Amino acid sequence: MNMDEMYEKGCRLLERNKNHEAAECFKEILKEREDHCPAINKLGVACIRENRRDEAIACFERALAIDKDYAPSIVNMGSISKEAGDMEAAVKYYERAMAADPDYYLAYYNMAVVMKEKGQYSEYMKYIKMYRKAYKKHIKG
Repeated sequence: MNMDEMYEKGCRLLERNKNHEAAECFKEILKEREDHCPAINKLGVACIRENRRDEAIACFERALAIDKDYAPSIVNMGSISKEAGDMEAAVKYYERAMAADPDYYLAYYNMAVVMKEKGQYSEYMKYIKMYRKAYKKHIKG
């Protein structure tokens, strides 16, 4: 199985909540290529799902040390901040992700969620519209 196939297998396992098995796939990739940001990021996602928050943060920070503009890891750091109750840090991460990759639709969605929770409905609507536009672009490829 090549690296791309292993990555896809890990992603499918994550989708089925087989987090430990998914993590093993991503670790195999990292044995061959330790700077593979998508695998590092997904390993962090698996860690979060297994309640290993510190390991997840270390993964996201590792990916960002390799590529400071890797939007999925920036968004995941925002999500961790939001879950910890630090909405201001979450907003900064989501803004950073949008600046780094204007097409990364999850940054807009997560920002919309924060705005809704803060009661800022006009901002919520603005980010939901931006999310929809970016998501449609993503779907069309």
